[in-house]
Amino acid sequence: SEWLEGPSRSLAAVVVAGLTGPIEVAGAEYSGMMPPLGGTMSDAEIAAVLAFLASDFGAAGVPLDAAGVAELRAALDGSGLIQGAEGLAKLATE
Repeated sequence: SEWLEGPSRSLAAVVVAGLTGPIEVAGAEYSGMMPPLGGTMSDAEIAAVLAFLASDFGAAGVPLDAAGVAELRAALDGSGLIQGAEGLAKLATE
């Protein structure tokens, strides 16, 4: 999907912090919820998931390594779930 083609940081943020609210994927509107996995997965595990997405599904950019995930986790600390496409767009500009 187009979300795999976006910045690696945004994709990692969805895994760490979760996502809720409206988002369009390949022309279809979704309004579900992906739970945050940052509390159950280590930085290295999240980095491995991102590397898998990059290699098997063509995610754009260089996936974050464990240190990059740790930095992102610290930046997102206490921010709660990402709020739909608008929240992802905001992350891409930060």
